Amino acid sequence: MLTLKVRFLLLLMIILITFMLIGGLGFAKMQAIQAQQDIAEQTILRNMQLDDAVTAAHIQLMVEVREFKIALLRSYDATLFQKHRDLFLRESKLTDELLAQAIALTLPNSIERNTLSNLRADWQRIAQKHTEALSNIIIGSLRISRQMDQNTLGLDRQSSADLAKFNEE
Repeated sequence: MLTLKVRFLLLLMIILITFMLIGGLGFAKMQAIQAQQDIAEQTILRNMQLDDAVTAAHIQLMVEVREFKIALLRSYDATLFQKHRDLFLRESKLTDELLAQAIALTLPNSIERNTLSNLRADWQRIAQKHTEALSNIIIGSLRISRQMDQNTLGLDRQSSADLAKFNEE
């Protein structure tokens, strides 16, 4: 038969083990909650970075188009035309880099990645058309400049609208 002292110690051990189990389960649950919170914070941060990257690419796209138009307008002077053509090429490269950075922030095989990849491919085609138009410029020929402007008029509108829409979603 167990003495009162032994019974009391057994009861105390059972209570301590119960508290330890409850504490351990509570700790495990807190760890799971913390892991979920960390994932949520990472997702929010990634989405904010993606929004910032797409916004930067959109702004850069507009700067690139502006430089293209300025180069067309400056085709009366070889020095000015070359300066703005070079600026256009630099801006075009930067636009492509920013779109690539935005794509890198998306999850693999996601709708976001597919959408941005398609936008980047479309923009690369448009930038190529702009580059070709500038290579067809004859310095001092207003008629050729106007023709190149007409040939490329509005090419960027859909891509610009799609980038703006991407950030709204």
